[in-house]
Amino acid sequence: MAFGRYLRRRGHTWFFRFRWPAALAACRFVGELNVSLRTGDYRLALHRARVLRLGLETLMTRFTPSTDLTWLF
Repeated sequence: MAFGRYLRRRGHTWFFRFRWPAALAACRFVGELNVSLRTGDYRLALHRARVLRLGLETLMTRFTPSTDLTWLF
């Protein structure tokens, strides 16, 4: 898995960018998640991106989308 592809740099700060899967669009997860990694160091940003990506994968494997989400909103 290429974790570097989730990294974007703005100025001197690295950001984690993740596009939500299309399967989650029914649950109003549209677009992407952008999180500042609060570092200018590439290696540290890569490590933090790996941690975030693995956490998101764990969440998505445990999440089962439901069509009736009116109770959320």
